Amino acid sequence: DARAPRAHTKRAHEARAHRRRVRAIDRPGFARRLKKEGGAMDPVTAPPPAPSPFAEAPMDPRRKQSCLAILNNLVREDPDQYFARPIPTSVYPDYPQYILQPMDLGTVRGKLVADTYGSVGAFHSDVELVYDNMIAYCGVPEKRDIHFLVNVAKAARAKFRAYFQDASLDRPEPPAAP
Repeated sequence: DARAPRAHTKRAHEARAHRRRVRAIDRPGFARRLKKEGGAMDPVTAPPPAPSPFAEAPMDPRRKQSCLAILNNLVREDPDQYFARPIPTSVYPDYPQYILQPMDLGTVRGKLVADTYGSVGAFHSDVELVYDNMIAYCGVPEKRDIHFLVNVAKAARAKFRAYFQDASLDRPEPPAAP
């Protein structure tokens, strides 16, 4: 009675390992158990965000609601919450060496609710920065155990761009009815 071995892909294994690490962040002593990476690391920073085509569109109430709806969709479609919170430096202590301007969707939401964004372009640039940072950090050769997140970030960025385009945030606000 020979049983076929369970089919586990490397990607699925990496995803499970990352979820275990993320869930274990608050457990006492977890940071001490992390393996230290040897060797010198060259800082890699995310490229500066591309100029947004919406840089001149002011953030008005209609656009703010559209941006909040986009953020809600992005968070809902990220069940593992890779982009929702800041990267914990207790788990990834070298993150500040690679990423000079950290950004996450929770921070973007806080800035949006606090009316910090003066334009739609600033919101667009910050969300793009979330994904650019993940691609830059996880794409480093020393980060083989989390390299699968590069593809996750690219797919999430593509969804964001599609949502953003569908929202038509470059159109002016319709005039108020008399």
